Amino acid sequence: MSLKTKLLELFKYEPDKDGAQTFNIKSALNDNWDKIEAWAQSVKTALAGLVPTSRTVNGKTLAKDVTLTAADIKMPDSKEDVGTAMAKRAVWDAVLVSQQSALAWAAAQKEPKQCGFDPHTTDTPYEGYWCAELTLHAPSNQWRVLYVTNVVTLERWFNIYNIDHWIGWRKLSLAVTPEVHNFPLADGYTDLGCKYFRTQENVVSFAGEVMRTSGFRADETFAVLPEGFRPDHAIVVPALLYPSYTPTTIIIKSNGEICETITASDKSLYMQATFVAG
Repeated sequence: MSLKTKLLELFKYEPDKDGAQTFNIKSALNDNWDKIEAWAQSVKTALAGLVPTSRTVNGKTLAKDVTLTAADIKMPDSKEDVGTAMAKRAVWDAVLVSQQSALAWAAAQKEPKQCGFDPHTTDTPYEGYWCAELTLHAPSNQWRVLYVTNVVTLERWFNIYNIDHWIGWRKLSLAVTPEVHNFPLADGYTDLGCKYFRTQENVVSFAGEVMRTSGFRADETFAVLPEGFRPDHAIVVPALLYPSYTPTTIIIKSNGEICETITASDKSLYMQATFVAG
Protein backbone atom coordinates (compact mmCIF):
# COMPACT_ATOMS: atom_id res chain seq x y z
CA MET A 1 0.00 0.00 0.00
CA SER A 2 1.38 3.40 -0.88
CA LEU A 3 0.63 6.78 0.71
CA LYS A 4 0.72 10.33 -0.74
CA THR A 5 1.71 13.72 0.64
CA LYS A 6 -1.17 16.17 1.25
CA LEU A 7 -0.02 19.16 -0.86
CA LEU A 8 1.56 17.72 -4.02
CA GLU A 9 0.31 14.15 -3.62
CA LEU A 10 3.79 12.69 -3.95
CA PHE A 11 4.13 8.97 -3.46
CA LYS A 12 5.51 7.85 -0.07
CA TYR A 13 6.90 4.44 0.75
CA GLU A 14 4.85 2.64 3.38
CA PRO A 15 5.72 -1.04 3.96
CA ASP A 16 3.04 -3.64 4.65
CA LYS A 17 2.70 -5.35 7.98
CA ASP A 18 5.03 -8.07 6.84
CA GLY A 19 7.68 -5.43 5.90
CA ALA A 20 7.20 -5.63 2.17
CA GLN A 21 5.62 -3.27 -0.35
CA THR A 22 5.26 -3.88 -4.00
CA PHE A 23 4.90 -0.97 -6.49
CA ASN A 24 6.64 0.42 -9.54
CA ILE A 25 9.49 2.56 -8.12
CA LYS A 26 10.41 4.07 -11.52
CA SER A 27 6.89 5.14 -12.22
CA ALA A 28 6.42 6.55 -8.73
CA LEU A 29 9.63 8.61 -8.83
CA ASN A 30 8.93 10.03 -12.29
CA ASP A 31 5.44 10.96 -11.22
CA ASN A 32 6.88 12.73 -8.14
CA TRP A 33 9.39 14.73 -10.19
CA ASP A 34 6.73 15.79 -12.67
CA LYS A 35 4.54 17.09 -9.87
CA ILE A 36 7.44 18.99 -8.30
CA GLU A 37 8.33 20.55 -11.67
CA ALA A 38 4.74 21.60 -12.27
CA TRP A 39 4.56 23.16 -8.78
CA ALA A 40 7.85 25.05 -9.29
CA GLN A 41 6.59 26.44 -12.60
CA SER A 42 3.41 27.69 -10.99
CA VAL A 43 5.40 29.41 -8.22
CA LYS A 44 7.67 31.07 -10.79
CA THR A 45 4.67 32.29 -12.74
CA ALA A 46 3.07 33.69 -9.58
CA LEU A 47 6.26 35.53 -8.56
CA ALA A 48 6.66 36.96 -12.05
CA GLY A 49 3.20 38.43 -11.69
CA LEU A 50 4.21 40.14 -8.46
CA VAL A 51 7.63 41.47 -9.61
CA PRO A 52 7.97 41.21 -13.39
CA THR A 53 11.51 40.35 -14.42
CA SER A 54 11.18 42.93 -17.18
CA ARG A 55 11.34 45.70 -14.58
CA THR A 56 14.63 47.45 -13.78
CA VAL A 57 16.18 49.46 -10.97
CA ASN A 58 18.13 52.41 -12.35
CA GLY A 59 18.57 50.50 -15.63
CA LYS A 60 19.58 47.24 -13.94
CA THR A 61 17.34 44.21 -14.61
CA LEU A 62 15.87 42.14 -11.79
CA ALA A 63 17.05 38.86 -13.31
CA LYS A 64 19.66 38.65 -10.56
CA ASP A 65 20.74 40.44 -7.37
CA VAL A 66 21.09 44.18 -7.95
CA THR A 67 23.94 46.18 -6.37
CA LEU A 68 23.34 49.94 -6.08
CA THR A 69 26.11 52.50 -5.64
CA ALA A 70 26.00 56.18 -4.63
CA ALA A 71 25.90 57.10 -8.31
CA ASP A 72 22.63 55.16 -8.70
CA ILE A 73 20.78 57.18 -6.04
CA LYS A 74 19.60 60.69 -6.88
CA MET A 75 19.08 63.53 -4.44
CA PRO A 76 15.43 64.60 -3.90
CA ASP A 77 14.22 66.99 -6.62
CA SER A 78 17.65 66.98 -8.23
CA LYS A 79 19.54 65.28 -11.05
CA GLU A 80 22.62 65.17 -8.82
CA ASP A 81 23.51 61.77 -7.35
CA VAL A 82 24.29 61.15 -3.69
CA GLY A 83 28.00 60.59 -4.33
CA THR A 84 28.41 63.98 -6.02
CA ALA A 85 26.39 65.73 -3.32
CA MET A 86 28.39 64.11 -0.50
CA ALA A 87 31.63 65.23 -2.13
CA LYS A 88 30.43 68.83 -1.77
CA ARG A 89 29.48 68.59 1.89
CA ALA A 90 31.25 70.71 4.49
CA VAL A 91 34.13 68.83 6.11
CA TRP A 92 35.75 69.94 9.35
CA ASP A 93 39.47 70.44 8.82
CA ALA A 94 41.57 71.01 11.95
CA VAL A 95 44.54 72.12 9.84
CA LEU A 96 42.98 75.55 9.31
CA VAL A 97 43.96 77.01 12.67
CA SER A 98 44.56 80.62 11.65
CA GLN A 99 43.29 83.28 9.32
CA GLN A 100 46.44 82.97 7.24
CA SER A 101 46.12 79.22 6.72
CA ALA A 102 42.41 79.55 5.95
CA LEU A 103 43.02 82.22 3.32
CA ALA A 104 45.93 80.26 1.87
CA TRP A 105 43.67 77.21 1.60
CA ALA A 106 40.97 79.28 -0.11
CA ALA A 107 43.42 80.90 -2.56
CA ALA A 108 44.71 77.47 -3.63
CA GLN A 109 41.30 75.98 -4.50
CA LYS A 110 40.40 75.46 -8.14
CA GLU A 111 36.70 74.77 -7.60
CA PRO A 112 33.94 76.05 -5.28
CA LYS A 113 34.16 74.25 -1.98
CA GLN A 114 32.95 74.08 1.61
CA CYS A 115 35.08 73.50 4.66
CA GLY A 116 35.00 73.75 8.44
CA PHE A 117 37.36 75.56 10.79
CA ASP A 118 38.06 73.89 14.12
CA PRO A 119 37.25 75.56 17.47
CA HIS A 120 40.81 76.94 17.79
CA THR A 121 40.69 78.89 14.54
CA THR A 122 41.75 82.48 15.18
CA ASP A 123 41.25 85.81 13.39
CA THR A 124 38.50 84.53 11.11
CA PRO A 125 37.53 87.07 12.41
CA TYR A 126 37.71 85.53 15.89
CA GLU A 127 38.07 82.13 17.52
CA GLY A 128 35.15 79.73 17.22
CA TYR A 129 33.41 77.10 15.10
CA TRP A 130 33.17 78.38 11.54
CA CYS A 131 31.69 76.87 8.40
CA ALA A 132 33.39 78.18 5.26
CA GLU A 133 31.94 78.47 1.76
CA LEU A 134 34.20 79.40 -1.14
CA THR A 135 32.93 80.64 -4.51
CA LEU A 136 35.06 81.25 -7.60
CA HIS A 137 34.38 83.70 -10.41
CA ALA A 138 35.66 84.41 -13.94
CA PRO A 139 37.98 85.23 -15.54
CA SER A 140 40.10 82.14 -14.91
CA ASN A 141 38.81 81.94 -11.34
CA GLN A 142 40.92 84.94 -10.32
CA TRP A 143 38.13 86.22 -8.09
CA ARG A 144 37.30 84.30 -4.95
CA VAL A 145 34.76 85.05 -2.24
CA LEU A 146 35.19 83.28 1.08
CA TYR A 147 32.18 83.30 3.41
CA VAL A 148 32.56 82.15 7.01
CA THR A 149 29.58 81.56 9.29
CA ASN A 150 29.74 81.05 13.05
CA VAL A 151 27.68 77.90 13.59
CA VAL A 152 26.56 79.08 17.06
CA THR A 153 25.82 82.79 16.64
CA LEU A 154 25.16 82.67 12.84
CA GLU A 155 27.40 85.73 12.52
CA ARG A 156 28.67 85.88 8.93
CA TRP A 157 31.73 87.51 7.34
CA PHE A 158 33.16 87.51 3.85
CA ASN A 159 36.56 88.20 2.26
CA ILE A 160 37.30 88.75 -1.44
CA TYR A 161 40.45 87.58 -3.20
CA ASN A 162 41.25 90.05 -6.00
CA ILE A 163 43.75 88.41 -8.40
CA ASP A 164 46.66 88.37 -5.96
CA HIS A 165 45.49 89.57 -2.53
CA TRP A 166 42.61 89.49 -0.03
CA ILE A 167 40.85 92.81 0.56
CA GLY A 168 39.96 92.09 4.22
CA TRP A 169 37.00 90.81 6.21
CA ARG A 170 33.58 92.48 5.93
CA LYS A 171 30.72 91.63 8.26
CA LEU A 172 27.31 90.83 6.79
CA SER A 173 24.27 92.19 8.61
CA LEU A 174 21.66 89.69 9.74
CA ALA A 175 17.95 90.36 9.38
CA VAL A 176 17.47 90.31 13.15
CA THR A 177 14.92 92.53 14.86
CA PRO A 178 16.53 94.25 17.88
CA GLU A 179 15.19 93.58 21.36
CA VAL A 180 13.23 96.52 22.78
CA HIS A 181 13.55 97.28 26.51
CA ASN A 182 11.70 99.46 28.99
CA PHE A 183 13.63 102.54 30.04
CA PRO A 184 15.62 102.02 33.29
CA LEU A 185 14.32 104.97 35.34
CA ALA A 186 15.42 106.04 38.80
CA ASP A 187 13.02 106.12 41.75
CA GLY A 188 10.52 108.98 41.66
CA TYR A 189 10.23 109.01 37.85
CA THR A 190 7.35 107.51 35.88
CA ASP A 191 7.72 105.91 32.45
CA LEU A 192 5.09 107.19 30.01
CA GLY A 193 6.17 105.12 27.06
CA CYS A 194 9.99 105.19 26.98
CA LYS A 195 11.75 102.35 25.15
CA TYR A 196 15.36 101.74 24.13
CA PHE A 197 17.08 99.25 21.82
CA ARG A 198 20.36 98.55 20.03
CA THR A 199 20.71 97.45 16.41
CA GLN A 200 23.22 94.88 15.15
CA GLU A 201 25.26 97.82 13.85
CA ASN A 202 25.68 98.86 17.53
CA VAL A 203 23.43 101.91 17.20
CA VAL A 204 21.45 102.71 20.37
CA SER A 205 18.19 104.60 20.20
CA PHE A 206 15.61 105.65 22.76
CA ALA A 207 12.58 107.95 22.84
CA GLY A 208 9.55 108.71 24.98
CA GLU A 209 8.15 110.73 27.86
CA VAL A 210 9.26 110.77 31.49
CA MET A 211 7.03 112.24 34.23
CA ARG A 212 7.95 113.56 37.67
CA THR A 213 5.26 115.31 39.73
CA SER A 214 7.80 117.14 41.90
CA GLY A 215 9.51 118.75 38.89
CA PHE A 216 12.99 118.32 37.41
CA ARG A 217 16.38 119.18 38.90
CA ALA A 218 19.59 120.15 37.11
CA ASP A 219 22.33 117.49 37.09
CA GLU A 220 20.02 114.89 38.63
CA THR A 221 20.31 111.38 37.18
CA PHE A 222 16.92 110.00 36.18
CA ALA A 223 18.01 106.88 34.25
CA VAL A 224 21.04 104.61 33.79
CA LEU A 225 21.65 102.70 30.56
CA PRO A 226 23.21 99.22 30.97
CA GLU A 227 26.64 98.29 29.64
CA GLY A 228 26.69 97.83 25.91
CA PHE A 229 24.16 100.63 25.48
CA ARG A 230 26.40 103.54 26.48
CA PRO A 231 28.37 106.10 24.43
CA ASP A 232 32.16 106.17 24.70
CA HIS A 233 32.00 109.85 25.75
CA ALA A 234 29.39 112.22 27.18
CA ILE A 235 26.90 113.57 24.65
CA VAL A 236 24.27 116.31 24.91
CA VAL A 237 20.82 115.69 23.40
CA PRO A 238 17.91 118.14 22.90
CA ALA A 239 14.71 117.58 24.92
CA LEU A 240 11.44 119.40 25.69
CA LEU A 241 9.67 120.17 28.97
CA TYR A 242 5.87 119.99 29.25
CA PRO A 243 3.49 121.78 29.74
CA SER A 244 5.70 124.87 29.37
CA TYR A 245 7.19 123.61 26.07
CA THR A 246 10.55 124.86 27.27
CA PRO A 247 13.49 123.59 25.18
CA THR A 248 16.16 121.89 27.26
CA THR A 249 18.87 119.25 27.01
CA ILE A 250 19.87 115.99 28.65
CA ILE A 251 23.38 114.61 29.08
CA ILE A 252 24.16 110.94 28.38
CA LYS A 253 27.39 110.02 30.14
CA SER A 254 29.84 107.25 29.27
CA ASN A 255 28.88 105.40 32.49
CA GLY A 256 25.27 105.25 31.27
CA GLU A 257 23.83 107.98 33.51
CA ILE A 258 21.28 110.32 31.90
CA CYS A 259 20.93 113.71 33.61
CA GLU A 260 18.71 116.77 33.31
CA THR A 261 20.42 120.12 32.74
CA ILE A 262 17.89 122.64 34.15
CA THR A 263 15.57 122.94 37.13
CA ALA A 264 11.87 123.30 36.23
CA SER A 265 8.45 122.67 37.72
CA ASP A 266 7.17 120.96 34.59
CA LYS A 267 5.60 117.52 34.94
CA SER A 268 7.00 115.81 31.84
CA LEU A 269 10.16 115.59 29.77
CA TYR A 270 10.06 114.54 26.11
CA MET A 271 13.34 113.15 24.74
CA GLN A 272 14.81 111.27 21.82
CA ALA A 273 18.42 110.18 21.19
CA THR A 274 20.41 108.03 18.77
CA PHE A 275 24.12 107.26 19.09
CA VAL A 276 26.74 104.61 18.49
CA ALA A 277 27.54 102.54 21.58
CA GLY A 278 31.14 102.75 22.73
